[in-house]
Amino acid sequence: MKKNELFEKINRTNDRNALINLFIEKMNEFDEDIDVNEEIDESLLKPLNKLDICVHIVNKINSLSNNLNEVEQEELFNINLFLRNLYVLCLNQLQRTRLELIKEKEYDKDLVDSKMNLGFGLIMRKVDLDKETLNYVSKEMIKDISDDKFEDVDLEEDIHKKFKTREQFEKNGLRKSIIDIIYNYDSDLSDYIAVNPNVLDIIKDRVDEYIKDYDIYDDKRKYKLLMREVKDYCFDNNLNYKSHLLRISAEYNIFNKIIKYSHDYREEDYNDLKEYVISESRNDIDEDYENIRKIFKKYTKETDELGTSSNVVPFKKGK
Repeated sequence: MKKNELFEKINRTNDRNALINLFIEKMNEFDEDIDVNEEIDESLLKPLNKLDICVHIVNKINSLSNNLNEVEQEELFNINLFLRNLYVLCLNQLQRTRLELIKEKEYDKDLVDSKMNLGFGLIMRKVDLDKETLNYVSKEMIKDISDDKFEDVDLEEDIHKKFKTREQFEKNGLRKSIIDIIYNYDSDLSDYIAVNPNVLDIIKDRVDEYIKDYDIYDDKRKYKLLMREVKDYCFDNNLNYKSHLLRISAEYNIFNKIIKYSHDYREEDYNDLKEYVISESRNDIDEDYENIRKIFKKYTKETDELGTSSNVVPFKKGK
């Protein structure tokens, strides 16, 4: 069945369970072990075709999902999560391809990067300008940019580099400001947003947060860098990032700062997170623990040369 015919079948189907079964069937057809090919388009063709089809199925399922019970809501959540994971897989495949190309002597890193960037242009060409898929991918990319998911991209920091005051940013306008900044990372995505500005609605609350925090950004940036370094360390050493970050931030008496400035938590969850720290804390102190403490020391400067301070209190269970 050709893709257009499959899309027509999806659009005609109003049986939610049948669509869910079709989604599972299409996901199970997908082989994650894709060989990297020197031809960028070929190496990405299979996962992008899968993404294209799954976007249409999930959009149709979502359109039929009114008045769901708790079990059905969880099922829908998982379906959307599967789609999200497929999108991430496509970006990972893009990165794998990029690295393989750079290894080849005939490819120049700057040339490869200028053609691939975040990859929206490549995705755009491979899905044949399909509107639903491009809308989905552009929104996910914008969310990831605002959540610092892309290496070397920090939207809030770029806003502060470009606009010294809140008034300058507001005068320039949210739409134009974000489009101009994203252009430096992915010109195709920037151009798409320029003609589809509603895509930016998905990060309006996040940008409002940036504006609200304009005058405290220097303090916020310090803790963002701390969290980024701790996350990198935990990832490289296969550690539980959340547990280590919250535990040691409590020891350093900056727990409230971490909650306030992290994208992963909400301030209203403060008490629940505090309970999590208590339940997850261990009294043992190993090499990883000490290395992460050194990261905290670098950013908080609350320890003296001997590494001790009255402000740093081992956070033990029951305390």
